[in-house]
Amino acid sequence: MVLWKLKRKKRKNSIKLSKKKHLCSVMNDTKWRQLKEAVLTTLPFVPPLQIKTVLEDTPNPQNFDNDHDVYGSGDWMDGVPRLLIEWIRVRPRRIESNGLIIPPKVIDISNEFLEILHKYKIPYKIENNTIYIFGYIRDTSSLTLGNSNEKYK
Repeated sequence: MVLWKLKRKKRKNSIKLSKKKHLCSVMNDTKWRQLKEAVLTTLPFVPPLQIKTVLEDTPNPQNFDNDHDVYGSGDWMDGVPRLLIEWIRVRPRRIESNGLIIPPKVIDISNEFLEILHKYKIPYKIENNTIYIFGYIRDTSSLTLGNSNEKYK
């Protein structure tokens, strides 16, 4: 199948599913691309993330609630069409081991990550020490607009 036909088919499916779930779009392809590029080029490491698409009932990876589970880094949406992303959940920190005796060190880049969201005016929500970025959402009143502390409308 020709690439543009495949993209059009995925776009139609995502629109159909978002309408069925009563979701509205809050991100576009440009903002997803800017976010990914900034994360890959400006941060000292790629933070772990969890992705939920409109096609799936469960996010990937399923276990992301454990605060100690910040050893790895995410693939940053590789292989997932951006127009299918319902939300991503990011932990902008990493645990570095210092051997067996010294406790591990937590490196937190939350401020640097939030600077990216503000620079590109990406709406987000902070919950349980993680940052949610929505592609689609039912109610935008809980989102903070990326360039200020004002609520997304």
